[in-house]
Amino acid sequence: LNALVGNIGLIILLIGTTLVTYCMLYQYPSTSSFDTHWLSHGFCVTNPETTWINSHALSFYADAVLAMIIAHLYTTAQTTPAKSDATATPPLQAAMLRGAIMGVFGHGAGHLYLGLHPQGMDLRFRPHEDLLISCAGTA
Repeated sequence: LNALVGNIGLIILLIGTTLVTYCMLYQYPSTSSFDTHWLSHGFCVTNPETTWINSHALSFYADAVLAMIIAHLYTTAQTTPAKSDATATPPLQAAMLRGAIMGVFGHGAGHLYLGLHPQGMDLRFRPHEDLLISCAGTA
């Protein structure tokens, strides 16, 4: 059952990523389908006029808490003596937990940066333009 739930989650993630990539590559986002906040920020940002309670800052807070929870799980798994090989934390799981701590926190730090320094961005790739001009809106 756990594998089935995980596989369904990965399929949903793959479909979502594919749809967003399609939208960005083919300039689909337009005012007919997306609001102006989404088009200017690349995200659905709530309270964009505030610094500490806009959705980017809230994402940072959630990611920071989640990183602490993952760090706790990692340290607990490393310090709890295994009663048998069946209950020991597999090395791959321990490595994924260790890597996820900074990954989740770094993701939140990126959101915090966007929340503190709001600026418009256009992430659409335009193959008919010069590559540097097309990518300039993403920096």
